[in-house]
Amino acid sequence: MYLMGPRPGEVLGSRWSEFDLKKGIWNIPAERTKTRTARSIKLNPKVQDWMIERKGLGASEFVFPSKDSRGQSPVDRYNKQWTRLMDACGISREITPYYLRHTFLSECAKKVRDGKLSLVLITKYAGTSIEQFEKTYLHVEGEDTKSVSVLMELEG
Repeated sequence: MYLMGPRPGEVLGSRWSEFDLKKGIWNIPAERTKTRTARSIKLNPKVQDWMIERKGLGASEFVFPSKDSRGQSPVDRYNKQWTRLMDACGISREITPYYLRHTFLSECAKKVRDGKLSLVLITKYAGTSIEQFEKTYLHVEGEDTKSVSVLMELEG
């Protein structure tokens, strides 16, 4: 989630059939996205390598199968595993997996502000609206738009 920015539910419910590991593409179907819009995202090379390694380890159709269901359903709760991970890392503050997506998108917002990344492309990639991205990550406010009105000589 930190390296690519998907939502936790998209990751946990992912199926091997959604991935083209040779091309490094993840095709997330519409029924599994918050916005009900299918999207394809490029895998981070580290994630791609990890997935190629992991694919041969089990027979489940799910990337993260539930042990309780013998791999017939995806992991639906990650609280125990997440808590163990936080403990192992010595992190006592309450941090949820969604923070990984938020951090990824916050870094993308810096690149949007610097003109290194397209706002339209990152919102399509992340499966969020431009308005929501601006509000949550760019923090665009009235004072920010003052420079636009000055530039266009529309002051007042």
